[in-house]
Amino acid sequence: MLILMSSIYGCKSKATAECEAQFQNAQIVVQKESGSPAGLDVSLAAVDKALAACRAADRQKEVEQLSLARSSLAMHVELVKDRASHQKRVKPNAAQLDELVKHGDPNCPKGMAYKAEGSDRQIRCIGLQPVRMNWAKARDYYSSLGYHVATAESPPTLRAEHGSELFIFTYTKVEDTGPPRCLTLYPEAQIPWQEAVSRATGAPIQKLKLGSPVPMSEGDIQMRVDEGKDKLIIYLGICKP
Repeated sequence: MLILMSSIYGCKSKATAECEAQFQNAQIVVQKESGSPAGLDVSLAAVDKALAACRAADRQKEVEQLSLARSSLAMHVELVKDRASHQKRVKPNAAQLDELVKHGDPNCPKGMAYKAEGSDRQIRCIGLQPVRMNWAKARDYYSSLGYHVATAESPPTLRAEHGSELFIFTYTKVEDTGPPRCLTLYPEAQIPWQEAVSRATGAPIQKLKLGSPVPMSEGDIQMRVDEGKDKLIIYLGICKP
């Protein structure tokens, strides 16, 4: 999950040496531990420690790589927590587990993955990303996660809210069977725009750029980010100014 480039240091200051040591340690911890829910927390702690050390050493390249790695880990942590708290289902039997491992789980957004309960076997998510969900799919999916879901007819919108996080789907019509023409995101505090967009679209974080559309296999999606002090709003698709 975490791929960190090796760094070559010349004459090392104490801060630089500490950055290098924590950077390498984070890579080892993530590669070894990130396959389990408990290991994800350990991995995040290691990455955070490395981030603090590399920021203190003013090593911008390492900070950038670690920040992207942290966002990727945070996405998986969120998925695990959501499934544990909101999607309690009957534990699959051996045959059902084989099917999930082989074909994937259509009930979680494509681009993510999780370990089956009580097993080390990984299951890929193959469901629609939020930006591709039709009216019924968005309603059912966010309701199952415990979000407060509300709809309106004019304009045809579906709102899914949980704490400070808010998704606003704007469709062409009520009960639209196609994807939203606009998805407006109000991410949770401290979630960077790259992570929020990646969660909603499945696009790799490293391919996201401000001022450019989101690259997707089904066709690029327009993106606008309105960011300021204590404010982050993301518009995906054909959204009115």
